[in-house]
Amino acid sequence: VIIGMMANKDHEKYISYFKGISSITTIDLKTQPNSISGKDLKKKFKSVSNVQYQPDVKQAIKSIDLKEGDLILITGSLYGGAEILNLN
Repeated sequence: VIIGMMANKDHEKYISYFKGISSITTIDLKTQPNSISGKDLKKKFKSVSNVQYQPDVKQAIKSIDLKEGDLILITGSLYGGAEILNLN
């Protein structure tokens, strides 16, 4: 899971729906001034194991050790999806 979120959301409740996920990577949503930084978001997810931070979605994708059949879920904010679309 790659996740970037707005600052005014219930971050801990949101991440509670992702039990059993092998890894979570928090990112900065650089185009959104009202977003929480990826570093601060990572701190809020201290109850979840295997959380890392990357400064942007491109680096987050590269940092994940993918195996055949693995999926990457990009979630948290539609702005994160927009950043993926902007990579093309």
